[in-house]
Amino acid sequence: MTARATESDVTSIIDTDRTTGQITAFITTANVIVNDNLVNAGISDATLTQIEIWLAAHLIAISDQREVRVNVLQSEVEYHVPKFGMGLKATAFGQQALALDFTGRLASLGNQRGFIQVV
Repeated sequence: MTARATESDVTSIIDTDRTTGQITAFITTANVIVNDNLVNAGISDATLTQIEIWLAAHLIAISDQREVRVNVLQSEVEYHVPKFGMGLKATAFGQQALALDFTGRLASLGNQRGFIQVV
């Protein structure tokens, strides 16, 4: 299925130095997630588009691994930002995607565990 989000949509909410090809790759991944988990769940196409935009921005944000260095009393501390939680909660973009998904399906993605069934 053709992606709902465009590069322009995504770059309007996240500042990135990624190339067009890289942004397209993130949009494609977001599209797959939306299609596999949210299509036919009663969510409007307009909302699916918004979720796809926010998911793509989330994927860009977590891949950037921006480092911040701070000098405190001549000691240097290095940390990564932003970090709000795990999975989609790790960025404000992912949190927005979760908020738009009233089905809770995106929230449950990180809760899936593999298992072995002995017969």
